[in-house]
Amino acid sequence: MANWRTLFPARILSRGEIYYDNLMIKSFDLAQDNEHFAATIQGGVGQYYNVSGRLRLDGRASELKCNCPWAKKGHRCKHEVAALLATENEQKTNKKYSTTQGTHFSDLISEDIKESIIKAQPAVNPLDIIGDKLCNKQDYQTAMQLKLNLTEISCDHLDNKMRSYEYIWHLEQYDGSWVTLDVQFTRWQSIDYLLILMLFISFL
Repeated sequence: MANWRTLFPARILSRGEIYYDNLMIKSFDLAQDNEHFAATIQGGVGQYYNVSGRLRLDGRASELKCNCPWAKKGHRCKHEVAALLATENEQKTNKKYSTTQGTHFSDLISEDIKESIIKAQPAVNPLDIIGDKLCNKQDYQTAMQLKLNLTEISCDHLDNKMRSYEYIWHLEQYDGSWVTLDVQFTRWQSIDYLLILMLFISFL
């Protein structure tokens, strides 16, 4: 299987991974063929670059374009790396949704997040509450888009260990405005607001 990462120098690849991890992708769209993509990625302050291309399911990348100064000189750039990482992740997500019923929420959570939950030693593991719930593709994509458009400013955690739990996030939106997300639940209550909880888990 081909590996698109070989197209990029190690320094550019590393910087692109940092851009991806720091949520610098402000919009992303994957075509119905599950290969062609388009993304807008933040560069410096007030700078946004448009990236497009194709990532085949066998790992081959082609048709890569970015309008940043470095790419215009004929080089591979970090913005292309970030967009390819987003495409790769989306393709894996689409593969998980190969059935119409959806997939279990716990199967969508990375091992790093699961380990973080264990280390936090919560009175009740949230995955014990919602891990078996089925999540459809639209719910997951909506939650991931929210994650791209929101930056965590602070988080307050209220936990009396017995009766109720509350997490209050102060978040900054893409346009600079602030919103507050307040998630409350009890030890015995099954949460039906799966979309909110997906965001909740993403910020752990």
